[in-house]
Amino acid sequence: MEGSDKRFFPRKSVGSEARISFRPLDPQTWHSFWGRNDYSVNDLSEGGIGFYSPRQLPTSGKISIELKLNKDADPIHIFGKLIWLREENSGCKAGVKFSWWEKDQDRKTMHNYLESKAD
Repeated sequence: MEGSDKRFFPRKSVGSEARISFRPLDPQTWHSFWGRNDYSVNDLSEGGIGFYSPRQLPTSGKISIELKLNKDADPIHIFGKLIWLREENSGCKAGVKFSWWEKDQDRKTMHNYLESKAD
């Protein structure tokens, strides 16, 4: 299936307005992400997120995510799993599949946000 897209939800480019911070849930690595990390989002869907990190990331595992759709938005809390990493420049691009939402309202907020984005 090389070249095929296995995503259930289409991703949308969100420019630089959306930001993500996260912490791995693995006790072996979470401490290295204790400080604030704030990365720009490349693309987003109701099923996952793609972002760029200027630092090396764990190669897999579950993560806790705080997503801000813009600088004035309340954060959305989601749990997900790192699905892929690709080294790029001095950092890496990452793809995360969402697995659990802290609040159902957060899912609705993201749905409305994505609906407002042009295809």
